[in-house]
Amino acid sequence: IMEADHSRRIMIFEEAGIASPAMFLVGTHADKLREQPGMLEKQDEFMKKKLEGTVLLEHVIWASKDRMCFYVDNTLTDPDNKSVDPQVRLLCEKTEEVARKVAQRQKLPLRWPK
Repeated sequence: IMEADHSRRIMIFEEAGIASPAMFLVGTHADKLREQPGMLEKQDEFMKKKLEGTVLLEHVIWASKDRMCFYVDNTLTDPDNKSVDPQVRLLCEKTEEVARKVAQRQKLPLRWPK
């Protein structure tokens, strides 16, 4: 049963045009990387080279057209969550986008089990 369920999930992701499982690469402490000019770009290039030629690259959900990783600045979120790093917002949007695409492909049961 587990194998059939796994195969079904992979099929749903494939129909949505997303490799399963979807991977989001998130780097923290972006404030430290920004202190050094060009370091975010170097980190991104490093990750691209590490994944180049592997099947893992197909699973990565890119932060933008030219940036693979989401770089989160932990210092930008206050304890009351009134301000959030724009990269966190972008990560939430991308996660929701993937979830919507996958959810559109799933067949919902006529009745839910009790």
